[in-house]
Amino acid sequence: WLEVLSKVNPLTYGVDAVRQIFLPSVLGVNVLGHITTIWEDVAIVGILGAVLMVLAVWFFSRQE
Repeated sequence: WLEVLSKVNPLTYGVDAVRQIFLPSVLGVNVLGHITTIWEDVAIVGILGAVLMVLAVWFFSRQE
């Protein structure tokens, strides 16, 4: 269950992208049998960041 939880954590993909930049021999995160590349890691972090930003703005605007 902890492995599944780590696949949802955006920090996993951010750290993996940095690891692949500095250590090119390191493979990416294995998601459903697919090894992610640096650009996929960056895209995942960006998409999750955008979705969470939209949700935060929506929740904070509802309170006023």
